[in-house]
Amino acid sequence: MSKFTYGIVGLGKVGYAVCRKLAQNRQLKWVVTSKQTKEIDFSGNFQIYSSIEQTKEPVSVIAIATSDGVFEKTVNEICKISGKRSICEIAFHFSGATSRQVLYPLSKFGIKTLSLHPMQTFGEFRENIFDGIFWGCDCTQEDFAIARWIISDIGGVAHLLDEKILRNKPLYHAIGVSVSNFLQGVVEFARLQCENLSLSPSEVLLPILRTSFENAFSAIGQGKQVPITGPVARADTERIKIHLENLKNHSQYADEYKHLTQFLASILHKQGKINENAYNKILEILE
Repeated sequence: MSKFTYGIVGLGKVGYAVCRKLAQNRQLKWVVTSKQTKEIDFSGNFQIYSSIEQTKEPVSVIAIATSDGVFEKTVNEICKISGKRSICEIAFHFSGATSRQVLYPLSKFGIKTLSLHPMQTFGEFRENIFDGIFWGCDCTQEDFAIARWIISDIGGVAHLLDEKILRNKPLYHAIGVSVSNFLQGVVEFARLQCENLSLSPSEVLLPILRTSFENAFSAIGQGKQVPITGPVARADTERIKIHLENLKNHSQYADEYKHLTQFLASILHKQGKINENAYNKILEILE
């Protein structure tokens, strides 16, 4: 653990998880949030402010945990304060899609700037949510040592992103979106269909979810392609057609099933697992 002290701007899902960890470490000095004190369900020796201008105590690090669209406003506020008094030595944001360059105006005040992105989903807080996770670090080689110290305070493993990734940072971010948000959307689709048929989602889905995850986890760990089975992988157009007809008659999610089928067929076709003829037949059914 470092000797850094922290101020956090924003108390959404990421900011909340980081604050919980830093409060446990006794490194959190203040939080800027629109939430009321009574809404904050963790304790520690830190102050709560509704604006950055209200902060009194300088910190080693300001972590900006707002949405990307608020970065410029937050930077301007920190610059305004820095023109009058010292507020921090280091500032970083958590975005996986936005470059650290958005923080560049802070450098004229001698503040080091970084972007440190935790490759994790924050739908629900868990005590071990940062354990062993990948952090993508957008910073100079010189400042990577600082990044490693910060990440050691929160939890996880620091990785310096190379120029190829930094040039394609939105694509890097899309990887996390795919394996968390898209994946969760597919699971929610299945849960809704269970409810539509008055089936218990926990009884029906949890065993198959567990096995599917274990299969994917094992494949990725071995550097193999994720195993995909079912009607689309078999190019079973008759089964796909029956699924669609029933969904149109008994569910409001037929279009979602159609889009998911097209998505999966496209991936399998590009991997050479279904041929051109089979792929085109699937697309005909979907039209």
